[in-house]
Amino acid sequence: MAFAADIVSENALAVMTVGQKNELSFLIKNISSAEWPCVSGPDNNHAVSFQTRWTPETGIDGATVDVEKELPYDVEPGDTVGLTLSVTAPSKPGRYYLEADLVQKGVARFRERGSTAFKRAVEIVP
Repeated sequence: MAFAADIVSENALAVMTVGQKNELSFLIKNISSAEWPCVSGPDNNHAVSFQTRWTPETGIDGATVDVEKELPYDVEPGDTVGLTLSVTAPSKPGRYYLEADLVQKGVARFRERGSTAFKRAVEIVP
């Protein structure tokens, strides 16, 4: 199974203010049996990137991608890559989920194929 990752962030906040920026550090381990390519093929698909998105507590319908970052190199099975992303809190107060997941372009988000995305409840205050 190529869509298997262990994603950890030790500095994700539980409370942020509207529009606040926060640098998050992630460690992403390839726990699959397949390499994750960092470069797309001729069809501009199949490269793996890392995305964060905010989802309102009310449901996935309002989900918006906040940041997308390419992998710096091909990640072999068993290898770990560290990435830092600057996320921006939503513009409206409320309870949201910050989700971070890998995406194989033109294929699927890893969680859609059985992997567990990083997910943290965050209260956004004025």
